[in-house]
Amino acid sequence: MTMTMLEDMKRFTAELDAARTGRKEDWSRIRNASNDLLMDYSAARKNAAAETKKDLMEHHQMIQKECKDIRDQARAKILGFRNERIRMRETELVALYKENIAFKKNVANEIQKIGEDRAKAGMEMHAALSKHRSDMLKELTEMMAESHRARMELRQHLDGMHQDWINVAGRAQPRDSFRSTPSPTRKTSSEDEATLKATEPEAEEDVDLEDSILKILKKAPKGMDLKAVANALGVKWRKTTRPAQELVAKGLVRKEGGIYYPA
Repeated sequence: MTMTMLEDMKRFTAELDAARTGRKEDWSRIRNASNDLLMDYSAARKNAAAETKKDLMEHHQMIQKECKDIRDQARAKILGFRNERIRMRETELVALYKENIAFKKNVANEIQKIGEDRAKAGMEMHAALSKHRSDMLKELTEMMAESHRARMELRQHLDGMHQDWINVAGRAQPRDSFRSTPSPTRKTSSEDEATLKATEPEAEEDVDLEDSILKILKKAPKGMDLKAVANALGVKWRKTTRPAQELVAKGLVRKEGGIYYPA
């Protein structure tokens, strides 16, 4: 039995060695296969890397070419746009120059027209002023003649009134008392003449103002106040109060409020 066990042990050992040897051979084959696979993978990776690099280089070159084409096209477009802008600018400058010349010409024509119109208006105004001055001088001459005539009539009227007053006063006074002592209330002829001479300028001035006020109011149908009348006559408005009242009393002028109207 011991022998049998030894034989079994030997046989098991031989089998174990044979199995170990088979495993070593399997491991060797596996290692060799793995090395072959690794070498094939490395070679394939190198080939793939080379092909990828080649593809990338070709793609890079293609992109560079496309970029160069795009850049060239952009430069051409920019150059064309610049040339077009220069051409448009030159065209606009020519148009602006023409418009400026036309504008200057129009302004010169307008200035000349304004000058002609102003000269024409000046001549018309000068003619109108000359006519107005002639009319004013004519009216002033007529007013002065009328004023002189009215003044002479007033003077004759006052002289007649003065003579009548002297005659009435002489008849009313008794002769004896007149010879003995003069009446204290009665003035002598020299005093009466002095009084009349003192009042004559004021009366004449009032008559002149009445005529002037009446003529001014006849030219103003909308009416005027005394200040406006005085300004037109060049006198103080207080001097026009009494002549205006006389005109109202005579019915030649009507007064509404503070406004005087020709009757």
